[in-house]
Amino acid sequence: FIIFGSFFTLNLFIGVIIDNFNEQKKKAGGSLEMFMTEDQKKYYNAMKKMGS
Repeated sequence: FIIFGSFFTLNLFIGVIIDNFNEQKKKAGGSLEMFMTEDQKKYYNAMKKMGS
């Protein structure tokens, strides 16, 4: 019973975190750049330009 309860609680907690992350991502237009610093954005954009 304790193992099942712990698993359920952990699963619920992680589900809430993932749901909130997806909501924030949707608000930002599907871009992960909202979580990046300016230097990371510059590096990311440079790598995108090199790849295409």
